[in-house]
Amino acid sequence: MKLKCKFVIMEIDEGFIAVPVGETDNGFRGVLQLNETAKDICEGLSSGLTKEQIVEKFLKEYEGVDLKTASNAVDRVVIELEKKGLVE
Repeated sequence: MKLKCKFVIMEIDEGFIAVPVGETDNGFRGVLQLNETAKDICEGLSSGLTKEQIVEKFLKEYEGVDLKTASNAVDRVVIELEKKGLVE
């Protein structure tokens, strides 16, 4: 699974936005408002990591996060990206 287009991610105020660069297959022309977790997930998908690899990365980077919490966070973001037609 990977993102269908490239995004430029910018930090704004207390979060992040992702702006698509170039054309997307589904004509998506919006911006995505992201928290830090969603930003990390999008960056992982952009770099070719699988959902499982992103979950593993969260378990290593975030002290006290358990497998279920990390997995649910990744699933929620991926579902939202799928709804927008942004992953393949």
